[in-house]
Amino acid sequence: MATPIKITRDNYSSYLVRSTNPRGSTPNGNVYFDTANDEIQLITLDELATVDLGSGAEANPFTVTEKMQDLALYFFMLEEVEADATLQNFRFAKDAVPQRMGKLVGATAFLNGIVLNGTDREKICDSGFGEYDVAGTLQAVYHGAKSLNPINSTTQPYYLLADSASEADRLSATPVDFDKLGDINSVIKTYENGGTDNRNDVLFICAREFGYTMEEANSTATGVAELGAYSQGYGIGNSIVSDIAALDITDVWTTPIVPYNSLDFYRYASGQAKTGFSTFGAGTTGTFTDEIRLSAGTMSILELRAWLDALMLSDADENANTPPVLRPKRMKPMYTINPANGKLVTRTGLYVDPAKLTAEAQQQIVVTDDSGGEHQYPFNSGITITVSDAWLADAAPWFRMLYASTNVGLNDYDTATAVTVPDASANPITEDGGGSGIDSRLSGNTISISYAYDTETAGGEVSPGVSHDVYFHIGGTDNSKRRTIGPVTITASSAITIDASTEAETN
Repeated sequence: MATPIKITRDNYSSYLVRSTNPRGSTPNGNVYFDTANDEIQLITLDELATVDLGSGAEANPFTVTEKMQDLALYFFMLEEVEADATLQNFRFAKDAVPQRMGKLVGATAFLNGIVLNGTDREKICDSGFGEYDVAGTLQAVYHGAKSLNPINSTTQPYYLLADSASEADRLSATPVDFDKLGDINSVIKTYENGGTDNRNDVLFICAREFGYTMEEANSTATGVAELGAYSQGYGIGNSIVSDIAALDITDVWTTPIVPYNSLDFYRYASGQAKTGFSTFGAGTTGTFTDEIRLSAGTMSILELRAWLDALMLSDADENANTPPVLRPKRMKPMYTINPANGKLVTRTGLYVDPAKLTAEAQQQIVVTDDSGGEHQYPFNSGITITVSDAWLADAAPWFRMLYASTNVGLNDYDTATAVTVPDASANPITEDGGGSGIDSRLSGNTISISYAYDTETAGGEVSPGVSHDVYFHIGGTDNSKRRTIGPVTITASSAITIDASTEAETN
């Protein structure tokens, strides 16, 4: 039995059968020439289960998924006209001379007012085409678009026809789904005589699916000046992002859980100056119009990326400061991933507050200001301290982190003026025994601390951007013994660990 197959100029003679009846009237083939209505019908498997391919009834191999090359139809028509004197009495319906369009190979034409029926145009692949009336006047243009890289089979690609590449024009362009999921090989109507002329528009082709890379291509970047009646390949495809694919979009977006339920996309009325960046990149200050805001807690870079991916699928107004109305599905992607270092780089003008990111996430992101300048956050070392149940059960647990040595030299560790190490928020890394400094840092048996490696000076006592040795003192009053750990070196790392487990006090 025949299986669904792409009909090409090389195999059409084996798989195309002329029907003596139109669709809906017991067709017996997959191509019908409707001479009474000046139409050609392409009848697929969903409309006609079997055809006679020369050895009796077999499954119709022509499907809306696999489609038919335009040249396959052209050569089939040539043979049918040659074999049937009746067809020779009618106007010739099709031309495959690419020069007629004055464009690239892959341009064909339907002539003399004879066109494909209804949505049958979507069943054509590997070509664009024009439609002409009897007088030779161009009536419509269909631009052929083909993806050059694999697109996941469950991704619904879509396109925008925008007057320009500006955000305003993108936002005014309605997303249109391609006729099938996965790889693109379709036609897009770009001109109608007496109607809309989009031939000089910018065509944006997007492949966005949660769990996969968010990709797009456009005609301007591809070098296409006019969306004419020819076939054009576009460098678009997507690939799985395993960490995001493992998440449930329901938790991220539909009925969001922590931290996603505290996130929003916010556009200011004018650019806002943001400071505190490192000296690397575009400088310590930048102006940003957009911001991803988190109202509670912190988030990892994976959580941020997952939420941005879900945001980019929405065609609703997602601006928390409307106006203006912002529909992310129509907008430029919110970020890219730098292939050299794996860092997330925000789109132009999009800011994320480093205080809302984990210490590790702060080092995995680059934010791009309104002028295109890329900024990095100062490096904050992430320190994780493990404590024991005995210490947690103590009535007045305490700890303190001290610099081993200072620039001044008089305030070193084991002196009366030893300097307590501050965290990235300029709070001393200490607990006084009353519990006030533990709650915000403690999770289970671990204390999480962020240290401003690139900027900390401790009032001139130490140098910024330099590794420092520290000592960690920990103890209690009734249930935990005291202990000193060190020296421990604070480096430019997000994964510094200190085992500060203490034994129970038995005396």
